[in-house]
Amino acid sequence: MFQQDDKIVNYFIALVKAKKPVPPSKEYALTELIGTGFLIGNNGYALTAAHVIEQLLENHNSATDAIAGTFVDTHWNVIEIEKYEMHPTEDVGIVKFRGSGWKSIVKIDPVAKHSAVEYVCWGYPHETAKEIQKLDPAAIIIPELIYTQGYVRRRISRQLYPTMIFRGTKFYELSEIVGGGNSGAPVLLKGTEAPFNVFGVYIGENEHVSYAVRLADICDWVPSILGKAIIDEANL
Repeated sequence: MFQQDDKIVNYFIALVKAKKPVPPSKEYALTELIGTGFLIGNNGYALTAAHVIEQLLENHNSATDAIAGTFVDTHWNVIEIEKYEMHPTEDVGIVKFRGSGWKSIVKIDPVAKHSAVEYVCWGYPHETAKEIQKLDPAAIIIPELIYTQGYVRRRISRQLYPTMIFRGTKFYELSEIVGGGNSGAPVLLKGTEAPFNVFGVYIGENEHVSYAVRLADICDWVPSILGKAIIDEANL
């Protein structure tokens, strides 16, 4: 059975579609990398982008398919998501992993951030995961955690462009583009140590800039699957 250790990949998680094991095998088969999530609190909950949850559920067959996160001990583990919920207006969602003994290395920063604030971000961009297939088209896609750093360009308090999939009106515009698969990644205040201050959820990009949802504006959200505000779970 998987036991969470201190590897950073066990806190900042690849969210994937997978095929359930076919007995007698106990192995899941990863079929698609969708996005990124990050654990909050000690009960197996993680935040991500709402559109990541929507994409996880596309064409989902509960009899054969799993929506899950990947974790690592001595080998890769696929842990299923058993519950999920999306924020009613902003592009943020919460998922609940099976199992117990979870822990987190982030806390939600309730203080609004402004232009020039520096951040770091950890996520799983599609292009990096697919690099091996350029050498071997039959190779299995392996999520790889990537580090990015940049700065907040500005705050945006309106809808983004009509052609974009991102819902809501509470955004940071960020300096660095990471790419598909990084949606749902934590935007962390640069210069802090664990527990890291997370102030945004990366949701995507448009040409030369990227965007994150401002957590300070929604930290009092109470998902029904959680039963308390997300900041209360994260900042135990």
